Amino acid sequence: MLRLQNHLICALRAASHAPASPLHRIHLSTAAAPPAQFVVEDYLVASCGLEPAQARRASKHLHHLKSPANPDAVRAFLADAGLAESHSVDTIVTPRVAQLRDMGLSPPQISRLISIVPGIFHSPYRIARLEFYISLLGSYDKVEAALKSNFYLLENNIENVVKPNLAFLQQCGLSACDIAKLYKCTGKLLTNILSI
Repeated sequence: MLRLQNHLICALRAASHAPASPLHRIHLSTAAAPPAQFVVEDYLVASCGLEPAQARRASKHLHHLKSPANPDAVRAFLADAGLAESHSVDTIVTPRVAQLRDMGLSPPQISRLISIVPGIFHSPYRIARLEFYISLLGSYDKVEAALKSNFYLLENNIENVVKPNLAFLQQCGLSACDIAKLYKCTGKLLTNILSI
């Protein structure tokens, strides 16, 4: 055992004093090179097809990004939701997000909404219906809770299904506050009551 240890020590000493081979120097130089810095503006131009001026404006809101991992995940999510690369950010996503922001939704709320209703951007009708339910229930958070129990809520025709159900419940003596409380308990109340 002692002889083996001595051989190892001698081999390590010889290796430490021997000149580095060219291959060893190449390996060290590539290992020591710092990783390329992620530049949001460049990413937006190369991966999202934005013009440099658009990318410059947008990058001011994305300064927290340090790698393409999260943006790539968002792009994949949007592609899975049916918003292919050919869809323009300017013609679909930006106007829909602006509508949601105008309704008072914060970025975290918009993010949660997209995770519950991935197709929210497909149709302006879904956003109009969302606005109706926010006014009915009193807050986005209450609508979000209802969407979690009935994610088809934004698919229902408000004029032909929901409003007649509301009128029926009000004829039965329920106030808007009562209806909102009931709706919190059962998200399908307004969309199914006529079929009972």
